[in-house]
Amino acid sequence: MCNLRVRRILTRSAALVLMVGGLGSVARSGKRTTEPVREKVRVRGHALVLHPGHGVAYFAVVDPPGRRWVVGFDWRNGVELWKTQLSEPESFIPVGVAVDVVVCADGSGEWPRLLGLDRRTGRVRWKEKEAIIAEAGSAGTTVSGGAIYQCTVRSVRRVDPVTGEQVWIRDFGKAFVGSVGQPYPPAIANNRVFAQLADATGTHVICFDSGTGRTLWQWKTKWVVLLDSGTPHELSSLAADNEHVFACVPAGPQRLNPNNPTIPLPPPMRLSCWQSGDGKLLWQRDISWSTIDYELFTHDGVVLVNLGTGHGVKAFSVQDGTLRWHWEDQAHAIHGPWSVTQSGLLLVSELHKEAAWLRVLDLSDGSTRGLLRLARRFFVWSIWPLPNDDAVVVFGSEEGRDDAQILLVSLPPSSR
Repeated sequence: MCNLRVRRILTRSAALVLMVGGLGSVARSGKRTTEPVREKVRVRGHALVLHPGHGVAYFAVVDPPGRRWVVGFDWRNGVELWKTQLSEPESFIPVGVAVDVVVCADGSGEWPRLLGLDRRTGRVRWKEKEAIIAEAGSAGTTVSGGAIYQCTVRSVRRVDPVTGEQVWIRDFGKAFVGSVGQPYPPAIANNRVFAQLADATGTHVICFDSGTGRTLWQWKTKWVVLLDSGTPHELSSLAADNEHVFACVPAGPQRLNPNNPTIPLPPPMRLSCWQSGDGKLLWQRDISWSTIDYELFTHDGVVLVNLGTGHGVKAFSVQDGTLRWHWEDQAHAIHGPWSVTQSGLLLVSELHKEAAWLRVLDLSDGSTRGLLRLARRFFVWSIWPLPNDDAVVVFGSEEGRDDAQILLVSLPPSSR
């Protein structure tokens, strides 16, 4: 038996209701704890971004009158470091840290604007205006290697985090405006930027030079996923290492539902692997449609595919696409965010009828190493592994509440 401990993180930015308890234990087989007792601290924030190296967390706060703030606090002792009020009706939320700048993206979905705050003081360093953006709408943002990369439904661009200036942009024109949903953040690896875009002509995977924005290669299939509105939709995030890039793409036509001709049936899908340098397609594996959005992650020679609620996770070999293991969710829980630690543990949040759990899986074989009960009807928003893999920060909220909770979950030595 081993212990999974939950330690509370205090923050003075809002406080709050504290519920205290003791320890529960979890067997290596992954059986649920029968006497879980939790500590919880509530905060009026969302979109937590953690910077373990600096010991600081950043999140957005909306006060009841509608005032909006971004707050920085030390997650190790709960001391608030700074609090910056935003101009209404701005909805910027933290998405990452680059150099000494907290990068915030417009969360309203109206414009893919960015905001830069000083990491130490919270002072506004720069803020984009709508006029410089190619088009309105949502965007997926990645902060990596001291730079900001953003993908909209029709463009990919790079922004300097120190000055807020746009370094380059690749605009693919109005043909791509028809795609819907939240665009996936681009994947970054080995000085290359990878993005997936969809339009009426098909699904595109494109590689750019991170320094210049020059298109290095482009792969396209004529098949596209159409929603019931008839608009194209990108179907998966991208994952990349120094030599490969991965995405799930449609592999055939959609057919209409005979019981409801207005709703198209899922097309056949394939997990695909390209050589990142020249775009050569290396292998493809059939993936049955089980979710509208596939999440991908690569780590230590495997690529992981989150198949969605009730279908679990599959791990494939990076080299040849061989199925390494398949963790099947027998309980058919609703899956939330997931994360991977440096030592090769996959952390999956699960929402069951009675409570939320954090499952710890071994990447080498898919076995369950631990299972922690977090709280009743707890919706996990993000999971952040800490240095040395001794703990993870879990950020989320309980059903029916408009505040959030920050949990520091200590992993047992046998799971590290």
